[in-house]
Amino acid sequence: MNIQNILKRNLTIKTVSLILSLMLWFYAATDQTVDIRLRTECNFKNIKDSLAISNINTTKVDILFKGKSRDFLIMNLLRRKPSISINLFSYEKGLHKYPIFKENIKIKSFKNISVVNVLYPNDIEFEIDKTYRYVCLSDRKKNYFGVLEDGEVDVKGLTGKKKHTPKIIKNVFNETKKVLSEIETPEQMEIGKQKIIELIKNAYFMFKNRSWKNIEDLAFHVTINKELEEYTKTTPQHVKAARLLTEKGYQVGVGSVISFIKTNKKISGITVKPVETTKTRDVDITKYIEILKSTFEQILDPLD
Repeated sequence: MNIQNILKRNLTIKTVSLILSLMLWFYAATDQTVDIRLRTECNFKNIKDSLAISNINTTKVDILFKGKSRDFLIMNLLRRKPSISINLFSYEKGLHKYPIFKENIKIKSFKNISVVNVLYPNDIEFEIDKTYRYVCLSDRKKNYFGVLEDGEVDVKGLTGKKKHTPKIIKNVFNETKKVLSEIETPEQMEIGKQKIIELIKNAYFMFKNRSWKNIEDLAFHVTINKELEEYTKTTPQHVKAARLLTEKGYQVGVGSVISFIKTNKKISGITVKPVETTKTRDVDITKYIEILKSTFEQILDPLD
């Protein structure tokens, strides 16, 4: 009987025995519990569509893990490395520091591997900023508008946004914002410009024809910050209107919100009246058209 025949005899049994022996050896050799330091990647999730991470000190954290040697070996072979899950759902624009806790660290499919400690760093520092689909800048400093990725229109410093702006102009401004929010391509920008121009034209002719539905929509609303007698050096328009109200028997004091209309001096004899005593014919149409023009020049100029 030659050696070749001996080797071939019961080959299947021998092969299975060899595999089992190797498995037993691997199990015994890797059964010891060890501590291993791993550099772990941070995964940021649930950040709002209109926001993005602009600066970050690091995306990796050194973590000390405990487990069986074989589990670490298998984890490495399968490329199922631990990760740090950072939920940014509630985070807004600004600088942030996110502390790393054991609960943030995810280890898929390896229940016998545990986190011993977070080594370095103990927190992640990052900045969140807005991301814009497009931005249009005004000639005036700090005045601009931009459309965020989610379609929200972000307005800074423009007249149409200010709280004292008459409702009748604010309404046109808000309709303009809606048009801007729907623009996504250069072709849509040209169509959007024409829609905005049409909105402004309609507002212009409404003033020229005095065809507003409610005169209160033309009112400016400003709060009285001190007693009327204390306004001595200068007399703001809302104070002039407030004094006219007191002459009519109205009670006015600190904290009162005065609603007034810009009026034509040639018709009413004065340049401002409280809304309560203003007639349609009193309104200074020229002043309101000037306000309309200045409000929308800040939008149309950047749009060319």
